[in-house]
Amino acid sequence: VVVQRFIGGFIARRLKLSMFIGRLTNTFFALAYALSPNVYGIYVSQLLAGLANSINNVAYFSYLVDTAEDRRAAIGTYSVLMGVGALIGGEAGGITYEVLERAYGVGVLRPMFLYVAIARAAAASLFLTL
Repeated sequence: VVVQRFIGGFIARRLKLSMFIGRLTNTFFALAYALSPNVYGIYVSQLLAGLANSINNVAYFSYLVDTAEDRRAAIGTYSVLMGVGALIGGEAGGITYEVLERAYGVGVLRPMFLYVAIARAAAASLFLTL
């Protein structure tokens, strides 16, 4: 709430850049789990979640409202795809961990989170092409 006015102004001026930054901030969580030597790094990354989510939610819906011919269909499709992606991503990640943990032990968790961070950063770069 404190930075909402600033974020709203930034998004209005630089919509595509804010979409990229919003997605890029999602790498912080995975990086914290992969690299943090203790739980405090993870706590700090969760504090950044509020900033990241405020950018993401406002920027994506602004982009949809500004560019879509059928706004209701676009917002509905976006919401469904985000829900399905969260469901499939969570299940795929859990299954992948189960398979790799059996083969390599619990130590595979940090490399998996590092991979997730790199994949999220690569996906964020796609927003620069809009």
